[in-house]
Amino acid sequence: NSGKMTVEEFQTEAQRLTPQLRQKALYYVGDIASAQDIVQDVLLHLWQLLNELHVPMDGLALIMVRNECLMHLRNHRKSVEIEGHDIAEHSTDNTMADMVLSLLKELPPMQQTVMRLRHIDEMPIRDIAKLLNKEETAIRKTLSRGRKTLKGFILEKMKEINI
Repeated sequence: NSGKMTVEEFQTEAQRLTPQLRQKALYYVGDIASAQDIVQDVLLHLWQLLNELHVPMDGLALIMVRNECLMHLRNHRKSVEIEGHDIAEHSTDNTMADMVLSLLKELPPMQQTVMRLRHIDEMPIRDIAKLLNKEETAIRKTLSRGRKTLKGFILEKMKEINI
């Protein structure tokens, strides 16, 4: 099925994947309430991407859960080692990085997803295109738009705080 995902397909996929996503989140964050919150956030984000998604959405969902877990840990602990990522190296006193990450959440869902996959996961454009079932040129355009929007947000924020 190479067409767009229907609401019914999304619900079926979400139901099928939820236990696996919860288990993955629990493995990272170690507490059930946080794991459930993270999975809910990811499913909400995926729902916002409904018109862009295709069945199955396992790969994207799992990567997004991992990202959210890393962000959660980054915000709640000083140093945690996960899959070779030492989160302390992205120290919480790095205000600029924190600002950029919070502004990233303001981007439209597709731009946000592509930006995270490219810049946080350092995934090659060809892999992002495959994961999202898109042409590489479309991914490059989305990245370009996302960077431009983010740059605007950053300049606004810097004006606000007089940097």
